[in-house]
Amino acid sequence: MPSSSHSRDHPPSFSPELYQDRRIMVKRNMKEKSRSALCLLVFFGCAIMFFALVLIGCSFAINYDEDFDFDNDQLEAKIQSQFNYNQYWAGVPFFVSGTLVLFSGIFQRSRGLTMTSVIFCVVSVALTLFVLALDGPSFSYWNSLERSKAYWDSKSGYSCGTDNASKACTCVGSSSPQKISDYECNIVRKLSALYGALVASAIMVTLFSKATIIVVIKSLSWKPQIYPSHHSYYNSADEFYVESGRRTPSYIDMPAVAKRPNGNDYSEHSNGKRATPYRNYPF
Repeated sequence: MPSSSHSRDHPPSFSPELYQDRRIMVKRNMKEKSRSALCLLVFFGCAIMFFALVLIGCSFAINYDEDFDFDNDQLEAKIQSQFNYNQYWAGVPFFVSGTLVLFSGIFQRSRGLTMTSVIFCVVSVALTLFVLALDGPSFSYWNSLERSKAYWDSKSGYSCGTDNASKACTCVGSSSPQKISDYECNIVRKLSALYGALVASAIMVTLFSKATIIVVIKSLSWKPQIYPSHHSYYNSADEFYVESGRRTPSYIDMPAVAKRPNGNDYSEHSNGKRATPYRNYPF
């Protein structure tokens, strides 16, 4: 029994166990890690990184491939006028976005990392629009030449190739020859493939970036702060009693006066006197 000299007008002193319970209560409780989100985000991150590398590789190939060390100044001027240095202002941000998405799937409880990944995904979608606007016409130009060559090459009696004299892509048949392009056929085919891969990579980055945003919104959300467990501590001049709580403490519906195990108020003593009431201390 505590000494009667203990003041009835002071709240109970907090023990180390009480502080430990308080740390448990105020700790933020986030949603558990999602296995499906882990698999999807790791896959999306790897896919974005892959297509970013494809875009970077195609851009460097168009600008620095030895096959494009042109003797034809007209062709060189045509290529350089269509080149936009996508590997720097689009490819690098795409690769960074893929890396962030990959790690946000692994470290799902890092809110800052996840939000940064979402921001980079939004930026990637915006950059993709610029890539399509700038390189879409180039792909359309070279692809139309390649499709025209394929059309004439499929006709009976026609054979397409590079004319040795003019270095132009020409389809020769029974009738008059059909000039496809002023450039060599292999140059047309390679540029059509490179620009096609570049545009397709940008589109795939957009799709995976949007899918990442959806996964983050649906799977990686945080609950508000909750209290998984608590104890109620009561103190009086007669005894010190600890009662384990079974639900989240509410500062609205908790009783204003602590109760004894038998249901009586602690403010009621056997001598008929009333002590100063003590409020519950949830932590």
